[in-house]
Amino acid sequence: MISFACKPIELSEIFQCGYGISRTEYRVLDFLMRQKRMLSVKDIASKLKKERTTIQKSIKTLVDKKLINRKQMNLSSGGYVFVYGVEDKSRIKAELSEMLKNWSESVAFAINAL
Repeated sequence: MISFACKPIELSEIFQCGYGISRTEYRVLDFLMRQKRMLSVKDIASKLKKERTTIQKSIKTLVDKKLINRKQMNLSSGGYVFVYGVEDKSRIKAELSEMLKNWSESVAFAINAL
């Protein structure tokens, strides 16, 4: 948590605002950022105790925003399953840091314009 004057700001709020994602999408992203391997929708839904369709919607948004990656994993019994994960955490951290830097500069500019 980050404290700013009168209001503490959760890291989740910064992610949600910066990337334009929902609370559930942030929970999925945060969960995947903490995993060592890629997971299926079924695994993610089970771990987060959410409906599969809810997780699928969140994953689609996160893939579209290039925050997570999708890979096809072939099954030994035939067929395949898609798995999802975060491959480049450092890129996401750098993007978020840049967003905050730009915000800070715009606030400083607004203050100086007073």
